[in-house]
Amino acid sequence: MSFNVVVDDVMASPDRYPDASRVIVDDSDYSALTPASSDFVIIATQHRGDHESLRRLLASDLGYIALIASRKRTALVIDYLRDVGFQQSDIDRIRAPAGIEIGARTAEEIALSVISEVVLVRRSRAAPRRRENTADKDSVPPTGEKRNPVTLSTAGQRALRAVKE
Repeated sequence: MSFNVVVDDVMASPDRYPDASRVIVDDSDYSALTPASSDFVIIATQHRGDHESLRRLLASDLGYIALIASRKRTALVIDYLRDVGFQQSDIDRIRAPAGIEIGARTAEEIALSVISEVVLVRRSRAAPRRRENTADKDSVPPTGEKRNPVTLSTAGQRALRAVKE
């Protein structure tokens, strides 16, 4: 999907993620994860880091934060974030459950749903502008368009990976 992938997972190994531009394995408190506001972060920790990573990310100006979790798990994490002082406006920045609603059940379907949402958001941010003095044609984005990196935080998730652009 033309993302630069960064995996932040204490259980990761570079051989499991050969296409990743960076694999961070010594970051149990997520301090090495410093996304820019235009990046995408998808958290898929299987409940081993949801709270910590979200606390860190909500303290940043990151524009896209998604959590892959059940509705029950999401509610527990949201309650925790409220308890530690995050306002509703902060919590509203989290897309949870992550992804476009397609009735996904399998890991592959969930991954498709999540990456589809990321692409939708990425493309809506980079919507082509109209050229002046043309017959109402959209301008074409330049080839080799610069893309931000995507960070995948997995904490042991086997079939799904989280993202940061």
